[in-house]
Amino acid sequence: MATKNKKSSKKSSGGRAQSNSASPKKSSATTSIQSGRYTPKTPKSYGKSPRWYAPICLAIIVLSLLTIIINYTASILPGSPSNWYLIGGVIGMAAGLMALMNYK
Repeated sequence: MATKNKKSSKKSSGGRAQSNSASPKKSSATTSIQSGRYTPKTPKSYGKSPRWYAPICLAIIVLSLLTIIINYTASILPGSPSNWYLIGGVIGMAAGLMALMNYK
């Protein structure tokens, strides 16, 4: 004599249960949930980078890397091998990477 469990007439939507006492604040204009933290508006001048920005940064990095490689493999550069080409290549790669960090 097996008994069947009766299903409740309430349908649950699943997810996290919320208590009625701590309802989120909603603004009258939008239905998004607001927190107590202030977030300033993004200025209009803070937009996307120009199309040429990333290719220039990558070109600087590649040219710096080629300077280091050519310094030690071929005698094309005057006075090579020289540590100054290594320093210039490392500074160029660092400058290109730092510029890419500002890419939007």
